[in-house]
Amino acid sequence: MRCACSYVILLSLLIFSSCEKDAPLPTPDPDPEWPALFVAGYIPHWGMANFDETALKHLNRVYYFSLAPDVDGQFIVHDRDHQNLSKLNESVKSTNCELYIVLGGWYESENIHAMASTAEKRQAYITALVQLCKTYDLDGVDLDWENYPFPFDINDFIDLVNELSLALAANGLGFTVALDVLHYDLATQIINQVDAINLMLYGMLDDAGNHATFNHMVDGLTPYLNNQIPKDKLIVGVPFYGKRPWDENDTSPRAVTYRYIVEQSFPSPDMNKYQKYAFNGRDLLKTKVEYLRKNEFCGIMSWELSQDVEYVSQYSLLRSIVKAND
Repeated sequence: MRCACSYVILLSLLIFSSCEKDAPLPTPDPDPEWPALFVAGYIPHWGMANFDETALKHLNRVYYFSLAPDVDGQFIVHDRDHQNLSKLNESVKSTNCELYIVLGGWYESENIHAMASTAEKRQAYITALVQLCKTYDLDGVDLDWENYPFPFDINDFIDLVNELSLALAANGLGFTVALDVLHYDLATQIINQVDAINLMLYGMLDDAGNHATFNHMVDGLTPYLNNQIPKDKLIVGVPFYGKRPWDENDTSPRAVTYRYIVEQSFPSPDMNKYQKYAFNGRDLLKTKVEYLRKNEFCGIMSWELSQDVEYVSQYSLLRSIVKAND
């Protein structure tokens, strides 16, 4: 009995020492008059096995990640995508959750350059994309063309957005674009062609190694607002993963899933760090939701859903968002 108690005490000390509290955050009093946020999340093909599909009934939209052109810029759908889209399509039927397909991503943006470089290739790709949406009864498309392996051509980007916008609208399909904090100037040129912008406000660390802080979010939104991007077209991204500072001598993973952090440390709601990994804890996400609601932004989205624990868990980040949004 004495040994068991000692083990419990030691384990508790280890867990406590592995977590770190951030400074208190500004938390407004919830007001039932604040409009609810649109809640969305990405699910990548590699995360499908760990995805809690019961989360779909708590989402307004799920983004399946992703389709990417081949080296010639031609439309391509892998067998895994056919299977995953069929599964998701069946799952959302009993919910109010929309299902969107994502075009691109980071590494997945490599061949968009080839596709978007000519009007003929863009048209062929868009035609095939619209047909895919009809085949799987999808609700829309999200363009996530990122600067990999080199910066995208602004004119090609705008041409692709304009042509996608026309084709998708003509077929009753929604259209969003994912952008980072640096592309607020591009947002001003495409905002009338899209239903919303998914603002990727994650991945950044401050000098203390904190990840996607409340201040990061406010600072990231500021240039968009200063350039007259409407709040009701901004869906603000939050991370469901932890990230450590760069260290060339550190061979450990640069990022770990929030699910892994829960398995290792069972963090309290106000914890945002586990060892060297910083993440968004439950209280931080609640504060972000309340700020976005109070200031009447469109919504909140997560990268990405399979990194969370099951929705029924008290540790679930999505559950924290949904509760703060009630």
